[in-house]
Amino acid sequence: MARPFYGWYVVAAAFAITGVGFGSAYSFSAFVDSLQRDFAASRGSVSLVFSLAGFLYFALGVISGPLGDRWGARRVAVLGMLLVGLGLCAAGMARTLTQVYVAYGLGIGLGVGFSYVPALGAVQRWFVKRRGFASGLAVSGIGVGTLVMPPLAALLIRSLGWRARTFASSEEFLQSPQLEETHCLVSDVQMPRVDGLELQRRLIAQGHRIPIIFMTAFPDDAARTRAMAAGAVCFLTKPFDAPTFSECIEAALRQHR
Repeated sequence: MARPFYGWYVVAAAFAITGVGFGSAYSFSAFVDSLQRDFAASRGSVSLVFSLAGFLYFALGVISGPLGDRWGARRVAVLGMLLVGLGLCAAGMARTLTQVYVAYGLGIGLGVGFSYVPALGAVQRWFVKRRGFASGLAVSGIGVGTLVMPPLAALLIRSLGWRARTFASSEEFLQSPQLEETHCLVSDVQMPRVDGLELQRRLIAQGHRIPIIFMTAFPDDAARTRAMAAGAVCFLTKPFDAPTFSECIEAALRQHR
């Protein structure tokens, strides 16, 4: 049985690169409202993130193409996809809009810029007679990515929110402007100054009915009873597995809705 022509594997890889890269870039539209609300920013300043990314991933073609010729398309494209992944992860942890500019704007812009042209250039080297068809298939990943990923991102934002925040202490959380927007709180029971149960009491006293998931390495029946009676969603004993924690998160989000 004849093996498939290797060039089609290159086409599939280029399709995946263009789909993931441009899908990640154009899914930004799903985050605009959340970014405006969380950072109290104007729509123009938020949209500038996408403008920066768009400028970079098209302008960098003049650099990434020659780099692909010199170092190999695979190395340059892999570097680009790593930058896309790092940019998305960093954007999810951003605390300011400036950090979003750096993480999403530069991460996605540089990542797609370094992967797009080398990936398409690699496809064309493998074909002569069907070069146009192969290139078209590779580029169609852009259409599929921009069709699938933005609504998928919007669905995930509605279900899970666009990011998680961490706080150094209970006091920091109680003074945070994000208090009103918190859909689920994960807290340890043992904490300095204000422990988890006292945090729960203060939230209720202030009129905040936030679903809380408690965790502790020192389980205590009295603490568990007190927490659950006050409305906690779960009281987990460390260590616990990921499926259990995921079920608690889903229960908390359902309770919030």
